[in-house]
Amino acid sequence: MKKNIVSSFRSFLCSVLLSTVCLTSLLSATTIVFDAGGVLVQSKRGELVKKMLGKFVRYMLFSWKNPAHVKDLTFKVLENLYGKQVPEVGCACACGDGLVLPAAMCDWMSGVSTGKEIIEKTCALIDDGACDKMLGDKREKELVKNILELIFDPEVHANCTHPIPEGVRLLEECAQNENNTLMLLSNYAADAFEKIYNKQEMQDSIFKFIKPEYAVVSGFIGLIKPYASIFQHLLSRYNLNPADVIFIDDQAENIEAAQKLGFKALHLQHGNYDAVRTELRTFGVI
Repeated sequence: MKKNIVSSFRSFLCSVLLSTVCLTSLLSATTIVFDAGGVLVQSKRGELVKKMLGKFVRYMLFSWKNPAHVKDLTFKVLENLYGKQVPEVGCACACGDGLVLPAAMCDWMSGVSTGKEIIEKTCALIDDGACDKMLGDKREKELVKNILELIFDPEVHANCTHPIPEGVRLLEECAQNENNTLMLLSNYAADAFEKIYNKQEMQDSIFKFIKPEYAVVSGFIGLIKPYASIFQHLLSRYNLNPADVIFIDDQAENIEAAQKLGFKALHLQHGNYDAVRTELRTFGVI
């Protein structure tokens, strides 16, 4: 009888201890959400410039203009044809350099239009004279059309986009803690993301640690950062408490939007991964 009581007590004690361990593990579980572009992947400018070098040189020789302004000019063409982005109060979707994106680019990243559709339609409008007041001559028109292909062609994105070694190392460090769930929250057109995802170098690095079901990409859900709706979608979809989520991004407007909703948001500035790593250590997740 005494042995049975002792045995029962031991079983009860083991059950309590096991439950406590499980509860502690659950309470300490952390979701770490990574941005893609500028944090985990980047388009190598050298490869992009190489594709356009001959065209840039001809443009300079025959037009006597610096091609550095063509990106801004291309944005102005898109705004002229499709309108400016109408941002939510206090935030707008922008490039890494802070330049607010035209509405057409937001439509592309949120899946409203494909890159192919935008390229074909815009080039046809340029050829029909819709932008003659903005574009000086035939060479400038051709250069803008070339830039459009660099921006919107998914093949170009895939070929020129590669993992950032420092970002992958940080991702791997986070993955070593079994209590961490790693996710992706990125502004990417669906067709471009699919091609990038399927690259072997991506599978061997980033998507070795982030499962496809934990990749939230704007082009598939019709929502983009920094708007609150995409962060709310993330929380709702995975039943998350923002206080338990660490969000890492390289753009200030995305960080501010996440902080307003209660996320622990870490701003990756100037590629300083060590600073982010230090903050992650203070949270006890690496």
